[in-house]
Amino acid sequence: MATKAAAGMTPCETQIWKFMLRFQAEHQGLAPSMKEIADACGFGTISAVGNHLSRLARKGAVMNRNRRYLALRGKDSAGTKAS
Repeated sequence: MATKAAAGMTPCETQIWKFMLRFQAEHQGLAPSMKEIADACGFGTISAVGNHLSRLARKGAVMNRNRRYLALRGKDSAGTKAS
């Protein structure tokens, strides 16, 4: 499913999305902070992560819940259910 869900994402967006999925699986569904994403993916600023997360949210790959972004498994970049 990860390959289908990553379709239409930039390489940076795919890297962030895959990191978020791994993090959530390892932490009982807890979303990583923007700092954790920046550190894991090699971004120099939190704002760069925020920009990528905003684009991922518009593509339907993540959702913003209480100012924390959750990666959605089984969604393609258009937000439809992946088969």
